[in-house]
Amino acid sequence: MRRLAVLAAVVVCVGLGSAIAYADGAPAWCKELGLSDQQITEVKKACREFRRVEAEIGAKVQLAHIDLEELTDVEEPDIDKIEKQIDKIAGLKAQIKKAGARKMIALKKIMGPKVFQEFRAHKKQRGCLPGKASAPHGDRHPEAPKVPGCPHGGQKGHGPH
Repeated sequence: MRRLAVLAAVVVCVGLGSAIAYADGAPAWCKELGLSDQQITEVKKACREFRRVEAEIGAKVQLAHIDLEELTDVEEPDIDKIEKQIDKIAGLKAQIKKAGARKMIALKKIMGPKVFQEFRAHKKQRGCLPGKASAPHGDRHPEAPKVPGCPHGGQKGHGPH
C-alpha cells in the first residue's frame, strides 16, 4: 500500500509540475523559433511522450530507492542484493537518458538542424542544458532546485530535453 501511495504521489507531482511548466514555456519558445503549427504539434507530442516515460520510470526509480533503503536498514545487509538493486536503479536511469536522447533526435528532425541549434542555444542560455554554471546536471531528484524558465519540469539535473 505504501508503495502505491508513493507511486501515485510521484506521478501526480511530476505530471502536474511538467504540465504547468510546459504550458508556460513551450509554445512561447516554439513561436520564438518560428516553428509552424504542424511543427509545434509534433514538438508537443515528442515532449509529452518523453514526459510520460520520464514520469513512469521516475516513479520506478523512487520505489527502487525505497527498496534499496530497506536492503541497507537490516542488521546484516546482503551486499549482493544491494549491488543488484543499485544496478536496477542505474538501468532505470539509463532508460530515462535514452528516452531523452530519442526526444532530442526527434526534435532535431522536426525542427531541422539550423533551428535545432538555435533551440539548443536558447535552452543553454536559460540554464536548461549542460554548459551553464548555474545549472549543473546530474541525477534528477524531486527536491532539486528549479531552473527558471525551463519548459520541461524545471529541475536542475534533469538531463537532456
